Amino acid sequence: MSHAPRSRSSRPDASLRTGTPWPTSGAGAGAAAAVRGWPVGPDQLDGLTERRPFTSGTDWAAVRALFRRMGRAQLGGVTVLHLVGMPPPTPEHAVGLAGRLRLCARLETLNPTGCQIGREGAEALAGALPFVPALRELHLEGNDLGVEGARALAAALPSSPGLRVLRLGSNGIGDGAEAAVRAAWGGRGPNLLLWAGSSGRASSS
Repeated sequence: MSHAPRSRSSRPDASLRTGTPWPTSGAGAGAAAAVRGWPVGPDQLDGLTERRPFTSGTDWAAVRALFRRMGRAQLGGVTVLHLVGMPPPTPEHAVGLAGRLRLCARLETLNPTGCQIGREGAEALAGALPFVPALRELHLEGNDLGVEGARALAAALPSSPGLRVLRLGSNGIGDGAEAAVRAAWGGRGPNLLLWAGSSGRASSS
């Protein structure tokens, strides 16, 4: 008996989700967080192959090149990336995420709400923004960015001129950093949502 061949899309899934709805609670949420992992960037893989050799080492260059090609193929067509519910990243995890984001040329929406990426995560993300030209929405509520993290994002906003939605609620950014974000946002429209940590007031532009 013959079967019709299964059709396969030549494009990667345009929406990637990892994590769970935020906030989470209970033992089940803790167990789920324990098995999820942050992505490894190409530069991190280079370091891993040097510190933890799994072959004679003669094929490291081929492995690294293959990883980069696979990353571009898998992430090059992604338009929406949800990381809600992921555990707080280490600084190394934040660098890895930024490295993967540099491969997301078509990414339009990035949502790591509640992931507690902190200052280091904000700085890594800010460094990746110039490589994500299609980005339109960035949801960063509840990420403990602080003043320095918010200032790093403010400095990177000019390199992301297409960004039209930025949510920074519950990050303790303070009035000074809020002013820097507002100035960098300029006249992009009303979808800038802030919560100034020092004043405790919700605000939007």
